Amino acid sequence: MAAMRLIGSILFPLPLLFYSPQEKTKWQRLYTYEDSTVEVDASNIIFSTDFTGRVRFRFAFSRLQPLAGKQVRYKSVIETIEFKCEERLYRVVDVKRFDGRGTLVDSDAPMRSADWEDVKARSMMDKFLQPGCHAIYEKRRNP
Repeated sequence: MAAMRLIGSILFPLPLLFYSPQEKTKWQRLYTYEDSTVEVDASNIIFSTDFTGRVRFRFAFSRLQPLAGKQVRYKSVIETIEFKCEERLYRVVDVKRFDGRGTLVDSDAPMRSADWEDVKARSMMDKFLQPGCHAIYEKRRNP
């Protein structure tokens, strides 16, 4: 019985040596502004069956920002945006706001509708379309 316990205590941790956690977030800087930065998570792309891809963008501010209509202040935002790249369409899937310590202070899942929005030329979303679609194409090529 003691031998079984000894073998069990040796064999139990073995799978942990070969365990590979889910791919870590790798934020890549896209833009640097006077009071904020914008980064893209090119490592964790979610694909859908309708040839779309979801990409996460992080907006980090130098100062706490007030959230309109709420008694909440945040320092960073992570938005998940779904793209139909060939058609230049998008929709925001999820928005999470974090305080200066990285604690979630607000979350918003916009009403998910079948309606996609056009990416307008020279708009803020136009700045995200190219890096977002590039991340989607790269992840498809090199899963």
